[in-house]
Amino acid sequence: MIKNKFNIKNNLVIITGGAGLFGKTQIEAVLENNGIAIVLDKNKEKLRKLEKELKSNFFKKKFECINCDITKE
Repeated sequence: MIKNKFNIKNNLVIITGGAGLFGKTQIEAVLENNGIAIVLDKNKEKLRKLEKELKSNFFKKKFECINCDITKE
């Protein structure tokens, strides 16, 4: 856990490739430190699965999952 290593409370943090292993770890660190995670990923199925998991584990935290391909936007 990366608790109390940096202060991101109420700051927006954009995470690309969020549905992958490294992205998920970054999201958890942001939410554990009271940041607001904006999660981007091009894999819609993995993103929806992650969103359900985050809602279950971090139900009082702020995050948004967005399906997009940043290489084409």
